[in-house]
Amino acid sequence: MIIIFVIVFFIVVVNLIVSHSRQSSKNASTFKSVPLLTPAEFRFYLSLRVYTGSRAIIFSKVRLADLFESTEFKRSSSWFSDFNRLALKHCDFVLVSSSGGILCGVELDDSSHVAVQRRERDLFFNSVFESARVPLFRFAVKSVYSSTDFKMLDNVFKSLL
Repeated sequence: MIIIFVIVFFIVVVNLIVSHSRQSSKNASTFKSVPLLTPAEFRFYLSLRVYTGSRAIIFSKVRLADLFESTEFKRSSSWFSDFNRLALKHCDFVLVSSSGGILCGVELDDSSHVAVQRRERDLFFNSVFESARVPLFRFAVKSVYSSTDFKMLDNVFKSLL
């Protein structure tokens, strides 16, 4: 009787391992890596990095929910609603001080920003940043950027002095 139990147990364990192995390899084959930034975003990032130098740390594709939180009581339905709206959106770039404080958000606006749905998203972004009193700067996509393109950021860096 014990031998039968051991054999059945062994068969069940082997089947679970084989099944899990097949499932793991199936799931793993459905993913591939993609570039974090588009070519336009990467060009902008390189220019922004030259301009900011050591004055700021640049983070890219940061979820709004990692930058802001609702002032509503946690666990309330409006708090969860606010969190979900923030969690599904990201800011293209966030400049952070050496002490970790958020200096500003930076959005790179391409031709898709003329669409109605995108403009509504932009208005939501603007209102979130404004409500939290964090500056948000918008830049149009260009093939080349110069230091004059980033002059509007100077006030952010003055606040570090």
